[in-house]
Amino acid sequence: MPVVYVYEASDNVLYVRPYGTLTVPDVLHYLEDVINDQNISSPATEVVRFADVEEFHIAGIRDLPRMLPRLLDEKKLRATIFVTDSDVQFFIVRMMVMLLELQDAGYPTRVARSEDELQRELKQLTSE
Repeated sequence: MPVVYVYEASDNVLYVRPYGTLTVPDVLHYLEDVINDQNISSPATEVVRFADVEEFHIAGIRDLPRMLPRLLDEKKLRATIFVTDSDVQFFIVRMMVMLLELQDAGYPTRVARSEDELQRELKQLTSE
């Protein structure tokens, strides 16, 4: 499956790394895994790194919003930070941010384009 994650309990961060050709079923499978993972404490901050995504196939994108409320409700994620390295990745991430905002306008989503920016966002979120 082209989405892997590691939960760091010490800082309550869910580090996610999609890779290769990413599809909507891959994302749905990842979301289901996170919802069912009893090791993840709430509220966790999700950090999604898109550096290794080569393509994103959006067929079935309409299925994605049905899963997002479950993830937000059951895991009570604090926020999601997307990390992008290129303009194409940034475009993909903006689409994901829009989907999250449509589900919950108050859910904090951020986009970081460097490691320094990611660290600033993490620090800001943990101080709120």
